[in-house]
Amino acid sequence: MEHLVGLEHQLQVSRESALLGNYEASLVHFDGAISQVQRYLRTLDDPALRAKWLRAKEDLSGEFQIVKEIVAELSKLRAGSKAVPPPTAAAPPPSQLLLRPDPVAVVGGPSGAAQQRDPDVCAADAELASMIERDILERRPSVHWGDIAASRRRGADEPCA
Repeated sequence: MEHLVGLEHQLQVSRESALLGNYEASLVHFDGAISQVQRYLRTLDDPALRAKWLRAKEDLSGEFQIVKEIVAELSKLRAGSKAVPPPTAAAPPPSQLLLRPDPVAVVGGPSGAAQQRDPDVCAADAELASMIERDILERRPSVHWGDIAASRRRGADEPCA
C-alpha cells in the first residue's frame, strides 16, 4: 500500500487544476497518479484486485486524455486567432434621423384641416426607405439613382399613420 500514499491528493489536485483551467498542472498531476497506480499494479498478485486497479488506471488515462485534448484545442484556438482577421461590418449602421416638427401654418398657407403626420411613424418609414435604398445599391449596382428616387417618392407620398 506504500505505492498509493498521496494518490488521493494527487487526483484531487489534478481534477481541481483542470476545473480551474490550469490544464498543464492537471496533466502533470494526472501523469503522476497514473504512474503511482502502475507501480502498485506491479506488486499485485490477486487477479480480482488487479482487474479493479486496471479499470481505475484506464479511467484515469481517459481523464488524462480528455485534458490533453482540451490543451490541444486551446492551442489551436490561440494559433488560429492570430491568423484570422477580425470581422468587419458589412454595411454601416443606420444613421440617426433628425426629427423636425412640421412647420407652423403660415398666414395664407394651408388650412388647419391639413393632415399632420406622426413623426415617429414617418421616421420609421424614412429609415426603412434608407435601408431599402442601401440594399438595392449593394445587390443591384445597375439600378439608377432616378429609379430609386422615383420609388422613394411613391413611398413618401403615401400617408403615414
